[in-house]
Amino acid sequence: MAYNVGQKLANNINAIRIALSWDGATSLSDGELQLLRKYAGFGGIKVILYPPTNVEEWRSLGATDSDLKHFDSICDLHQLLLNSLDSLVYKQTVSSLKESTLTAFYTPEVVPRTLFEILKNYDVPIQRLYEPSAGSGVFIEEAIRAYPDLQHITAVEKDLLTGRILSAINHHNLIKTDTHIIGLEETSNDENGSYDLVVSNIPFGNFLVYDPEFKDKELTGRIHNYFFAKGLNKLKEGGVMAYITTDAFFNSPSNAQIRRYLFDRADFVSLAVMPDNLMKDSGNTQAPSHLLIVQKNSQKEALAMHEQELIASEKVKGLLGDYYQNTYISEHIDRIVIGDKIEDGLNQYGKPCKSVWHEGDISQIAIPLKRILTSGFEHNYTKKAVEAPSVQVDISDVGKLKLTYLAMPENAQSNFSGQIGLFDSVEYLDRAAAYLSEKDLKIVDKQSARIITTIRTTDKPSHECIVAIAAKGIKNNQYRYKLYSNLKEVDYLSSDWLKAKDFGSEIVRTSIFLSGYAHTFTYEGDPSLENRFSLLLQKATHYYRLQPFYKDGTLVLNNGEVGLLEQVDIDHDRALFKNLDLTRNLSLYKHYITLRDSYITLSEQEKYNPEEASDLRDKLNNSYESFVEKYGQLNRLANKKLILEDRAFGLTVLSSLERREAEQFVKADVLTKSAKKIKEALRTDDPIVALSHSLNDLGRVDIAFISSAMGVSPNEAVELLGDRILLNPDGDTWETADHYLSGNVVEKMTKAESALSRSKDNIQYKRSYDAIVAIQPQRIPFELLDFNLGERWIPQKYYSRFGTELFEGDTKVRYFPSMDSFKVVVDHNIKVDREYAIVNARGSKVYGYTLFEHALENTAPFFTYEIEKDGKKNGFPIMN
Repeated sequence: MAYNVGQKLANNINAIRIALSWDGATSLSDGELQLLRKYAGFGGIKVILYPPTNVEEWRSLGATDSDLKHFDSICDLHQLLLNSLDSLVYKQTVSSLKESTLTAFYTPEVVPRTLFEILKNYDVPIQRLYEPSAGSGVFIEEAIRAYPDLQHITAVEKDLLTGRILSAINHHNLIKTDTHIIGLEETSNDENGSYDLVVSNIPFGNFLVYDPEFKDKELTGRIHNYFFAKGLNKLKEGGVMAYITTDAFFNSPSNAQIRRYLFDRADFVSLAVMPDNLMKDSGNTQAPSHLLIVQKNSQKEALAMHEQELIASEKVKGLLGDYYQNTYISEHIDRIVIGDKIEDGLNQYGKPCKSVWHEGDISQIAIPLKRILTSGFEHNYTKKAVEAPSVQVDISDVGKLKLTYLAMPENAQSNFSGQIGLFDSVEYLDRAAAYLSEKDLKIVDKQSARIITTIRTTDKPSHECIVAIAAKGIKNNQYRYKLYSNLKEVDYLSSDWLKAKDFGSEIVRTSIFLSGYAHTFTYEGDPSLENRFSLLLQKATHYYRLQPFYKDGTLVLNNGEVGLLEQVDIDHDRALFKNLDLTRNLSLYKHYITLRDSYITLSEQEKYNPEEASDLRDKLNNSYESFVEKYGQLNRLANKKLILEDRAFGLTVLSSLERREAEQFVKADVLTKSAKKIKEALRTDDPIVALSHSLNDLGRVDIAFISSAMGVSPNEAVELLGDRILLNPDGDTWETADHYLSGNVVEKMTKAESALSRSKDNIQYKRSYDAIVAIQPQRIPFELLDFNLGERWIPQKYYSRFGTELFEGDTKVRYFPSMDSFKVVVDHNIKVDREYAIVNARGSKVYGYTLFEHALENTAPFFTYEIEKDGKKNGFPIMN
């Protein structure tokens, strides 16, 4: 089916109208969802570049008669956006739409459908899926169809309108789906290492991406390269990445470094050279593209022969000019190309290339694509890597060396008299001062000294191994930095107070040195410095496949080692593993963990579904009998000591599965019968009693429970309870009046007012609204508010806006809590350099942004004059 600009534009406008009117909670009809799914973006719809003005201006800008057919539709689109968005968001949205004409080309359904069919055929386990450039969600839709038991989906979409449409669609998924309307570079690093599949049709182009996680411009200088690096970070070990990407990723010699980066960290699975007209019907574009599938392998030691070929590219003499082609593609072109015609041609930029074309309906590529993917998974996919319960990130064999802990300096008696930051404490500031020597006190101001970073080891977390301190210099009032060591081996640190640049080098040097020791290091302090210690922090061992009830301190087995979990993150299925060096008791712990998990699972099941707990109880009893037969009772002294290593559940297991009788322990009743008491149904005529039981037994106001207890209808129960309960319009849940009329009552009033405006005849909404209005606090007049410039609780964006208006130029203000200081960044202009600048008698200029920093910190510039006395020149401060 040929690409119809008019029809695509109409479909897009319909989808945008539904998305902009959706309230974020209401369920949409099947018809509305179908219209949303027809959204195809504006890639290939070049008329979006024209303004919503008049036909004459369009002609003056070069519009053709074909373009003018869409004039009314473009004007309708702009009017829809103007009516729904404020002026600033409208401008941003239109700008985003125009930019998307070069990158937003949507994938035909045949590709994800075939891909997920192959993944399913090869039993690729997918519980958590990540889509970094989701569009309208075609990959997500096919994933849910193929994997109905998916646990979690994360979708990222940078474009505002597309993101709104995607959010509305994903809201109706039966699988938990998080939709983030942000750029991939803005996503949280907490997601890293937690997904089984990263899949997308990624954007392409020479667009620079700023992401502090990646310093190498080879990774961030082109957006498609960046998506590979970022996608790898999101994957678990053994996880699969499947990307549709521009052919330049493999063919261009300039991308060799990112290809090396990729295959150093992942195993090649499959590559399909797609037809140039793959997205002709869906995106009105003809561009060479590839479908690449890799499997993450951070412990990789060497490249396979075909991976070395994939990194290389060679010049080919074509009929229309020379071009570069990937060596692997050249060697296997007959087996990996999908198309009826393969010939020399021109790409979308008019450059010579190998052109691949498919004749007929694009859905027909399913058969050759399935053949290529099947071959790749048959020969290259490693299921063992996925089945491993956990991954050891530290791959070095160095870890035989141990550090020697030295005594830490003791805090002196507090005599702090300086200004304390909002989040500082005197004890915290005294801790920094404890490290300062007499020599230090001649160079820096003791009152300004603050610890900005502390490095510790997990085997001795109370010990401050490395401490970084920032303090203001006495002479110039500028911050300087210094590292202090409480480790015998780290005896080379500079005794000087360093500038920021030199201090960064000192940190990296120390990080490299410590990475050779067999410790797991933890970082606390200023987030902006954490990446400097990345070599240290890589050494953490991670544990995956968490049980829902696991928490910090849970004892687990990990690659034949016994240890505890730290920083448990159930949402991202990840935790840090701390080895306890108890492998000599490995067999006992295997039996114990099976027993413990069976008990906790049974306990959870009995809370919510006790009638189905019988099989679990039998499994628990069998696990207990097996443990006792081999090791004796749980509370036997030797066993008890080992079980209590499980800080999260050890004591619970010991006290729950056995009970003391006389001088011995016996099996607890929970192993053979339910401990859950069956409560008699409540019967009462008193609504207060019924309400109290509802709150005590169920933890909420349950009208069905109350009406059943009283033998009346739900409406009668509500009437009998009267003003004791109110309906919260935000979720339509009943609450006690005390609970509803507390908390953020201003926000609740706004939501109640909004709900009442939608349902004016709802009596309960009216009761709730009247009640919440009656207890609104009196607003404090602005003139009675007292606050100063530089208040730490005021969001930085407001200071940035103030600076922008003051200097009449884009201004960024950042606050650094670790140093309790502000940094103002603004380009030089007449306001900064002259109007708001000062020049002292010596001719030194202090620019406007520096004065702004002083104002925020409630300090003043520091000037000195040189005065000659007794033949010597001395600097004397000027009183400000």
